[in-house]
Amino acid sequence: MIKPMFLLVISLLVAAIQTHQTFPGYKLGEEVNIQCKTAQGNWGQGPTCVETGKPINFHFGHDMLQACTWGITSDEDYEHFKRLITREETWSCRVEVGPGVDFYLPFFIPIWGVVEDTHIHIDTHLNFVFHGDNYGHIMGGAAYPVQDHFQPVQKGTYLKIHGPVKWFKGHYFHDFSPNSVFASSSSTDILPVLLMWSLVSIMLTAVIAVSYYQCCIKPRLVRKLLKQD
Repeated sequence: MIKPMFLLVISLLVAAIQTHQTFPGYKLGEEVNIQCKTAQGNWGQGPTCVETGKPINFHFGHDMLQACTWGITSDEDYEHFKRLITREETWSCRVEVGPGVDFYLPFFIPIWGVVEDTHIHIDTHLNFVFHGDNYGHIMGGAAYPVQDHFQPVQKGTYLKIHGPVKWFKGHYFHDFSPNSVFASSSSTDILPVLLMWSLVSIMLTAVIAVSYYQCCIKPRLVRKLLKQD
């Protein structure tokens, strides 16, 4: 009984590895689109950027600074954002693990703000983080607000959202690209900087010491010697 079970487990593992490797993947820099629930609770496109007239999108493996203006132009939009702030609703979103694949990674876009009687305030800084693998698959993703400017919002307001998009490789916080715009620091990255600052400090100390000797100590010694003569 143990042997057949063992063979079954091995077969499943092999099948999983083969499926993983043949699963369609994004090319580096390929456009990645998201889907989000509408105010009616249906899956639709992600929030549309006024600047481009297209839904917000990302590029696989590429860090970037995102800027996207959202139009809150109707009563329905305004009430939707109020409910998002008070957590009566969650803005559920998803992204295809691979292009054209009916398999999605879930995440949500949190809206941080304050509800007033006549208007609301919404934080405009939103960070996006994604994890990808060597096969071009998206392994994880999240969006989160960072305290910045809280914009007053009423019906008809255009909300200017901005923030970095960061890609990591694998399960940990390793930069997806060595030339990442927002490269994370490591001890080996910091060492050259420390050595440079140490060298600069030594040179500045030497210059100050020589200047002090020439301007202060040397004239005193000369005057002292002249008096002795």
